[in-house]
Amino acid sequence: MRIAVTQNMLWVVSQTQMEAHALAFAVAQQDRDNSHIEQRFDLTISRLHLLGQGPQARYLDEIGHLQTVNDMATALLELDPQVLGHGKQQHQALF
Repeated sequence: MRIAVTQNMLWVVSQTQMEAHALAFAVAQQDRDNSHIEQRFDLTISRLHLLGQGPQARYLDEIGHLQTVNDMATALLELDPQVLGHGKQQHQALF
């Protein structure tokens, strides 16, 4: 993640978006797989953390969006299905 910050930013942002969509899709399914939801949750959190570190964090800070990304990660962590469990309201919140 330390080479070609603009290329890496594009990769990390697109991966974060993809994982967030995959998490939303997983919790929206009628036949939800709780382990799949937990995996998607973990992957989404890991991508948000990538954005909040190193050159990605410096770039986001420079353009005024680092705090937004950090706030999103914090808000999502408060919905951790491994801590709060699985239920209709929990899945709606994750969605």
